[in-house]
Amino acid sequence: MIARGARQSFGRAAIGRAGDDAVIAAATAARDFAREHPGLYAASLQAPPSDDAELTAAAEQFTSIFFDAIRQYGFDGSQAVHAVRGLFSTVHGFIMLERAGTFGMPIDVDESFRWLLQRYVTTLHGTASQTGAHQ
Repeated sequence: MIARGARQSFGRAAIGRAGDDAVIAAATAARDFAREHPGLYAASLQAPPSDDAELTAAAEQFTSIFFDAIRQYGFDGSQAVHAVRGLFSTVHGFIMLERAGTFGMPIDVDESFRWLLQRYVTTLHGTASQTGAHQ
């Protein structure tokens, strides 16, 4: 149920989008999900038990949304894993800092989040060209 709810939320956000738009939409949906369902978000961070086939399948479908978006930059294999982990780390770090009340400056937090995501996708473009991945 946890992964299913998150997957549906993130999946809807990425439908019909490609490249930068897909990455930014999925990341924004993750942040929105964490804001709306903080307990479910926290629970969704745990890897599913290996003996729970349904939950494992739901978790794989959930992460596939991010892998599909990252593969559009031409990454595969370990490069795709690194890129998805980087995206998760970036988004999760922002979510945790925001929830802790760290962002007390009088600048719009949503604007900062969009700025961060734009820098991330710009980095994906540069990394793709350096590693020979195509866009």
